[in-house]
Amino acid sequence: MKIRSLLFMISWLMIINVFGQCAFTPSFTYSYTFQQCSEVQFFDTSDAAANGYTILAWDWDFGDGSPHGTNPTVTHAYVPGITVNVILTVTATNDGGATTCNDTYSETLNINALPDAFIASTPNPSCVGATTFFTGTSGAMIQAWNWDFGDGTTSNLKDPSHIYTVSGAYTVNLDVTDVNGCQNSATPYTQDIGDLPTADFSWDPDPACLNAPIQFTDLSAPNIASWDWNFGDGSTSVMQNPTHAYATTGSFNVILTVTSTDGCTSSITQVITVDPLPVPDFTTDAPVCSGDSVHFTNLSSSPNGYIAQWIWDFGDGNTVTIDYPNNPNVAHLYASTGTYAVLLTVTDSDNCQNTTSKLI
Repeated sequence: MKIRSLLFMISWLMIINVFGQCAFTPSFTYSYTFQQCSEVQFFDTSDAAANGYTILAWDWDFGDGSPHGTNPTVTHAYVPGITVNVILTVTATNDGGATTCNDTYSETLNINALPDAFIASTPNPSCVGATTFFTGTSGAMIQAWNWDFGDGTTSNLKDPSHIYTVSGAYTVNLDVTDVNGCQNSATPYTQDIGDLPTADFSWDPDPACLNAPIQFTDLSAPNIASWDWNFGDGSTSVMQNPTHAYATTGSFNVILTVTSTDGCTSSITQVITVDPLPVPDFTTDAPVCSGDSVHFTNLSSSPNGYIAQWIWDFGDGNTVTIDYPNNPNVAHLYASTGTYAVLLTVTDSDNCQNTTSKLI
């Protein structure tokens, strides 16, 4: 019985030694591998040798459910941005393997996260030939940007600008790399580019005449949504086909700016000449007696060329029209006595018209 009890005690003591805590402190250090984002290298720094122990085995639990490591120095790649509890378990001996012990050391790691990448632009939609401004990241950790604007051009600027030369919908991509070597891609972004409209207009009459309405006709295309007219004399309009009369003569720069349904704008400037009116005038040999004709002598003139037409209204319901080069001087016999308001309307070679009236 004594021998059996002694053997039991020896066996119990051996179990304590085999599975007991080691008389040294296990530990490890770690560092990220150079610009590999979330790849970590672990180094066993346990002070076993200083305490007379020899480590027989290492068991690395990387904290993410992956297979364990079994070397004193191990490398492990993590999913970026997670938090893990890494546990190192060492098995050691201090007498050539007869007596062993296990001990552990753990540390919580916050694994490098991916950089933030997004794409935004101003304006969107934009227009052919216009500058589109792009932004894509926030924070100070990004060190490389790789933009693909979807039309065969690229940029490595943080916030680039770009000019598209053809209309369409472009898929813009952005890849970024931070100081830790972590790379991320923004969600592909659609940049819409619209065609520039072609601004154009005509007007009638041409040349125009002082104080006479001018009809402006829009000829712009395609898909025009709004019009902005500047007539050059301080007057404006937002109608598609406005009319306008000038109160002074001269040359005026008329500007039409149109905006398409895509928000694209275009302008055209055309010079309009406003001519002065002809000056109608005449004399008569009135007063005359009943039964005698009144003789009318034309004295009209035009600063723009020549008088092309005379219209005499004798005030008694009778009129006569004379075209150049016929003689504008006429005679008229009134059927009854009285005083008549005679109108002379003249039209010059620029189609400007004016009227004067005299009592006969």
